[in-house]
Amino acid sequence: MSRIQRLSESITLLIGDFDRFLDLYDRHRPFSRYGQLEFHLDTIRKRRELGSVKAAISDLGFLERLYQTLPAWGIGTRASRLL
Repeated sequence: MSRIQRLSESITLLIGDFDRFLDLYDRHRPFSRYGQLEFHLDTIRKRRELGSVKAAISDLGFLERLYQTLPAWGIGTRASRLL
């Protein structure tokens, strides 16, 4: 199956079950912790501003935003360590 066919099927499913997907979103919001949405959007904005992954990983401002975003998602908060 081609990528376009898979995309078309996904769109058809989304349209057909839209009410169910809205209900699922309302019950399981992806941005529920403090800062998740704000940090996430700020990191994405900075990455787009820099233009490439190579530029982003070399930019201290982007890395600081990413380091702030990951713990908001629960990454690096238990036994793991962010480097």
